[in-house]
Amino acid sequence: MVLMQIRELNFCADHKRGLIVLEDAERRLTLAFNVHPGEVPRLSRIMKGSKHVIHPLYDFIQSLLDAFLVTPTDVVLDDIPQRGFMAFVYVERAGTRLSVPCYAPDALALAAQMKTPIYATTRALAHAEPRASSLSRLAAEEDVQAWLSRIKPTDFHA
Repeated sequence: MVLMQIRELNFCADHKRGLIVLEDAERRLTLAFNVHPGEVPRLSRIMKGSKHVIHPLYDFIQSLLDAFLVTPTDVVLDDIPQRGFMAFVYVERAGTRLSVPCYAPDALALAAQMKTPIYATTRALAHAEPRASSLSRLAAEEDVQAWLSRIKPTDFHA
């Protein structure tokens, strides 16, 4: 699994769609997916770190976590065969680790709110794209490798 972080949450007025963009810790890959446009303002407030987002669903989730004495440990994004892209919130209770399926944007909002890590599986990363800067860095590295393979010690004598 690869550690990911939320890079941005956007709303495209032309297409009437929200978009969450994640990137890996090394900033080489991005993983993006749609969010229902009505959820963008709520998710935005949570992901920006607002402590006072009042929403019945999040209040209920927090009440469940408290009542069952569970602590979210991480969120895992995966592409499940025959089911599609899903998120799983992992919680721990009395030394037992449990996986709870969750709508991906809500799982990411919970991760942002609780400051828990976000991971993507290899299957989820099959949908990722290389960042433009990592492509240019890769091309530059390949150029240097090609140059090194062509030079000879005599190239440095006057």
